[in-house]
Amino acid sequence: MEFLKKNLLVFFLMYGLLGHSQNSELKITDYYPLSDGNEWRYSAPKTWKDDDYISRIAKDSTNFKRFFERRYEHPDTLNQTFPELKGVQSFLHFDATGAAKMLQINEEGLYYVGELFADGKSFVLFDRPILWFLETLQLSSRDMADTSFSRYFNTGEVSRGNFTLSQRINGPETIKVPAGTFADCIKVSFTNSWDFGGGTWARSENVYHHAPNVGVVKASARFIVGQSCKVMVNRLVEPDLKKYTVR
Repeated sequence: MEFLKKNLLVFFLMYGLLGHSQNSELKITDYYPLSDGNEWRYSAPKTWKDDDYISRIAKDSTNFKRFFERRYEHPDTLNQTFPELKGVQSFLHFDATGAAKMLQINEEGLYYVGELFADGKSFVLFDRPILWFLETLQLSSRDMADTSFSRYFNTGEVSRGNFTLSQRINGPETIKVPAGTFADCIKVSFTNSWDFGGGTWARSENVYHHAPNVGVVKASARFIVGQSCKVMVNRLVEPDLKKYTVR
């Protein structure tokens, strides 16, 4: 009987732990808050022209219609089309340089659709959107995705290339920055690799700490740009959150 009691106790303890785990799921919408007007101000690099390094969210109520219209002007460059995403919302996440990630979110998670480049002269649409984060985050998970893309220039030129994303999610961690101390942060380590063709390539090596109901509070991002085997740019940016507005 004592043996049975002990095993029942273990069973209920395990059940309680499992129940707690299921009730405390990590949602990407908590760690990557997407709402029109959200803004984060970070400590800027020493050579930065402005006081703060600003990141912001802008909603695109057209679901990127103006960008997709360019795609269908050049159907010969397409291998595949985007799937229909039910209940999708579209956002542009601008960084301090003016570049922006094209993001769409629905009940499955957060999709990375393409990129607006900082010079304002071109943008990229992936042949298939990358499911960047599942709606429910999995800690200690490793992910890799790749897709070909079309790059559209203001001149009307269209070029082809390839993109690869590799990523790992860990946590929780407590992070202290000028904006405060944030508990239960997830650590997202990811590398983006771009092959633009003609020997031109770029890579970003990133470590972001996301706090619940805040977003990225601390980041490390190294940007490397090359031509063939020659590195043209190698720059490290390490911004810490100073203040934020999240709706």
